[in-house]
Amino acid sequence: MKHPPEVERARRLRQKQSVAEKLLWDALRRNQLNGWGFRRQAPLGGFVVDFLCHKPALVVEVDGPTHQDEEQKVFDAVRTEKLERLGYLVVRVDERVVRHSVTHVLAWISEIGGLVLETKFVSAKLRRLKNVPLP
Repeated sequence: MKHPPEVERARRLRQKQSVAEKLLWDALRRNQLNGWGFRRQAPLGGFVVDFLCHKPALVVEVDGPTHQDEEQKVFDAVRTEKLERLGYLVVRVDERVVRHSVTHVLAWISEIGGLVLETKFVSAKLRRLKNVPLP
C-alpha cells in the first residue's frame, strides 16, 4: 500500500532531525510535558509539522537559518494560515533558543498550551520565541 507523499516525507525527516529538534523531542516524548501527547514530524493538512499535539491543538515549529529567507517566510505564513484554519495554533521557536535553553522552551510551550486550552486565544507576540531571557 502506497502512503501519501507527506507520510513518506515525515518518515525521512524523522531520520534527519536537527540537534535542536532532537533536544526538544527528548523533552516532549512520552507525554512528559503536562501529560500532553506530542508527535514529531507529523503529517497534517498536506504538510509535515515538526511537533504536533492534538490536545491542546498546537503545532510547534523549530526554525533554523533557512527560515530567514524571504521566500521561505512567505511559504511559512501561508502554511501557518492553512494549519490554523484546521484549528491548530502554530508557534515558532528559533533552533538556537532550543539549543541554549530547552527548559525555557518547554515553559513557553506549556504556557501557550494552557492558554489554548483555557481561552483559545494566544497573542501574536507570544507565538514566536526568538530569545532566551537573561538570567
